[in-house]
Amino acid sequence: MNTENTTDIFELKLSEEGVRSIKKFSRLAEIVVFIGALNSLAMFITAISRIFQGPYNYSDIDLIQDVYFNFSPYFNLIFGILLLMQLFYYWQIKKIFAESIANRDEIAFNRSFSALVKNAIWGAVGLAFSLLFTIFDAVVYFRYYY
Repeated sequence: MNTENTTDIFELKLSEEGVRSIKKFSRLAEIVVFIGALNSLAMFITAISRIFQGPYNYSDIDLIQDVYFNFSPYFNLIFGILLLMQLFYYWQIKKIFAESIANRDEIAFNRSFSALVKNAIWGAVGLAFSLLFTIFDAVVYFRYYY
């Protein structure tokens, strides 16, 4: 067992139920990462194909709608990258959990919380970015179609 400078808030004992739950999480994480990667790939293919088509010419609409329609492929591209970053750290959590249990390494187990924080940060950035685009989407909808 590794030792490092620690602050003992409480002593954590991992029960068999905890080990089973982490193993279930690991299997679920593989599915989540696979589906997320497919989602990102679809976003990239769609965004890149629309970007290479060039900007649309919406001569019959105003500037806000024009920006909206021409910005959406870039949104998909950026959001796909943010999703991949989040999935990377989600995978790291799974990997570190599994290794720490297999090696009975409490230091590695504690290191998994760093990956958890990074996953949450990328998730928050992705959600904030999505919120901005959703607000823009709502403005366009209510202004022109409602």
